[in-house]
Amino acid sequence: RKQAEKALRESEERYRRLIENLKGSHFIYVHDTTGVFQYLGESITDVLGYTPEEFMAHYSKYMTDHPANQAVYRHTELSIQGIRQPPYEVNIWHKDGSSRWLEVQEMPVFDAMGKVIAVEGVAQDITEHRQAEEALRQSERQFRSTFENAAIGIAHIALDGHILQFNSRFC
Repeated sequence: RKQAEKALRESEERYRRLIENLKGSHFIYVHDTTGVFQYLGESITDVLGYTPEEFMAHYSKYMTDHPANQAVYRHTELSIQGIRQPPYEVNIWHKDGSSRWLEVQEMPVFDAMGKVIAVEGVAQDITEHRQAEEALRQSERQFRSTFENAAIGIAHIALDGHILQFNSRFC
């Protein structure tokens, strides 16, 4: 019995460490089959600025009107139906009024009879990653525009003499 208690304590400690390490960029949640949150990890405050108590509402309450959020309803409904979904992205309001991008991975929770009773998930803040991707795309657009609209011919030539890239003026 003492070994079982020790194993349980160790397991709980591992779980606690795992949850603590999620702070800052991840939070865990559980919502019922109506979409209302039943549990939110404390790290939601680090990610979105809200306390767990403030965020206890329907999952859509803090969603922005970004077009990407239309897919969220479909993914969540399928999760509630018991169909595990691939990770998806959602745009959410932060308490400070800014918006954040979250990557969500969730799975249905079944009772002993196989009926879905809840959905558990992990949400990761990917806002900085999305901003870096957009900055890279913008930089590429600026480069492409400058390259194509230059008043002189420009070519990118490999050391072996093969032309890798050129603009119309180069022709």
